[in-house]
Formats: sequence, C-alpha cells, structure tokens
Amino acid sequence: MSDLEQQLTDHLARKAAAATPHYDLEAVQRDSTTTGLVELGERRGRRPLVIAAIGVAAAALLAVGLASVGDGPERVEVTTATDPNDRVPPPPTAILAMVDAVNTRDSAAFLDAFAPEGGFAPRGDFAESSSLFGHDLPVADVELVRAWMAIVDAWGLEAELISCATQPVPAVGNHSDGVGAVVECEVATRWHTLSMELIEGWYFELRGTELLWWNSLSCCRNDLDLLDLDPPDRILPLGYDELEGWETWLQTEHPEDAARLLNPREGPADDCDGCEEAVARLAPDDPDRAARLAPLVWNAQDNWVIDGHRFSPIGLIPYDPALAEEINASIRQYLAER
Repeated sequence: MSDLEQQLTDHLARKAAAATPHYDLEAVQRDSTTTGLVELGERRGRRPLVIAAIGVAAAALLAVGLASVGDGPERVEVTTATDPNDRVPPPPTAILAMVDAVNTRDSAAFLDAFAPEGGFAPRGDFAESSSLFGHDLPVADVELVRAWMAIVDAWGLEAELISCATQPVPAVGNHSDGVGAVVECEVATRWHTLSMELIEGWYFELRGTELLWWNSLSCCRNDLDLLDLDPPDRILPLGYDELEGWETWLQTEHPEDAARLLNPREGPADDCDGCEEAVARLAPDDPDRAARLAPLVWNAQDNWVIDGHRFSPIGLIPYDPALAEEINASIRQYLAER
C-alpha cells in the first residue's frame, strides 16, 4: 500500500470510528461482499447492488459516504449475506440516504442529504426557482423541493440502485465549488402510476459526506442519462416505447381524452443556438438514438401548477400530476385491451 493510500485509509478509519462507532470498518475493508442497505419489498425482485471501488482505500471511502478519484475502477459486488454475522453493513452514504428519501417521500431527509448550497435537476423548470440556470433547483428553495416531491409521489416513483462507479472530479462543479468526489449510478426507476420501468443514469457530486449536485437526467450530458428505455427484465409491464403505444392508442380510441391528458413533446427548436451539438452529445455514436432521446429531455409544450408552483416538465413524463389518477386508469384499460 502506498503512503497516500495508507494516509487516506487511516484518516477515513478515524472519521468512520467517530461518526459511527458501532460499525467495524476494518471488516468492511476486508470483505468484498456486504449487506445492501436498501431493503426491497417482497412485491418485486432484487438486482444485486454493485459498487465501484479502487483498492482498499476506496472501499473505506464508500463506507463513510465519500468516493475516490481515479480511472478504471475495480467492481465489487454487494449482495445480501447468507449469515448476518458474517458481514458488517457499511454506514449509510449520502446517495443511499437520498434514494431512500425519494422512495419514502421524506422531504426533510432528502434535504438533509445535501449540503445547504446543494441542488439537483428536477426534470424540468420551476418558474420560482432561485437558480439562474435552467433545470437547476437549489435545495434552499424548500417549498419547491416539496412540490417536486409531490410530482414524484403522483407518478409513484420507486428507485433501485443497480451499480455505482466513481468518476474523475471536474475542475468546476455543476452547481457548487468544492466537489470532492463524483459518482455515477445505474438506477432502475419504476413509475408505478404509469406502469413503466426504465434504466437511468444518475450523476452525483459530493463534498465530504454531503451531496452538492444530483442530476437524474440532463439534455446536454451524455448517453448514460437513459441507458435503457425498454429493459427486457423489467418488473412493470411497460417500457417507454409501450408508454408511447398507450399515447397512440389514446389518440386513436379516445381523442378527447388524449387532448386533455397528454402533453406534446417538442424537442429543440430548429433555430436553437447550440442545440444541434447538445442533441448529438446525447448519443455521440448513434445519431438516431440521439434524435430519439432529444424530445424526452427537452421541455414539453405545456406547463402546469403543482402545489401553487408553476412547472415546465421535460418530455420524459410531461403529464400534469393533477391528472395522475385518470392517466393510471386509462393505462390500465390499455393494458387490459392490448
């Protein structure tokens, strides 16, 4: 072990011992298999959680909610131990805490996972956001965060981490300075109201044990954002293509309902400066896929109001949450008749 790795390991061991003295950090470092913290209900299957690490020092980093920086991470599989006494679960991380808060609709716990100056991309734009940038919601806008959580609740989001890997730290953070670690995760997102399941790429910037930035989707990053629109081993009946199949069915069979329930996706305007390059970055090696993704990550045609706050959604799920029950009933009818 190099001097740097030894110093890092010693520092993190001291930090972990002070923060969570009931955990055996050395056992976590020794073992390549630990118990996952996100417990899934019996109503659905479980994918193994895979966490990327770089040597023993990086395992300690993840155990205390930090991440290492480097290239070519070694992948360490995390599964449920057959004997609970054989494995020591790692302490919670900011990412796990945030995902759990989203799944339990706990706005306070969600905010606690972030640094006070942190923020995230809410899959659209709140008109009252204090940020000067689009698709950026500071967690300091507490009322808007609660409104966003109401959107998530309307569509019945359940997020399950599949794998995570550390990435090089950018010179300038997306939301705040002082980024200490970057983690990208592959996530199964199940939108139960829509009976739809996707595989998405979630991007995190951290400082210490706090999140500075979370981006679940972006119009201008890369193809990781939407890894699989129609995962073959999904639990829910619809992928994205079949959700669009429901829209087509609704427009054909119930045009009046379609006019009221749907929200057209537009994609970038023809005269949008820089948008052509932004679309290409969605899938640099596949222009057809890039064109397919573009309407899903640009703002849709219509905006609506949630808890008194006006919101312009991106095209991925553009529907008004006030219509969620009607949309759910319509999708159930579509599934019964198809």
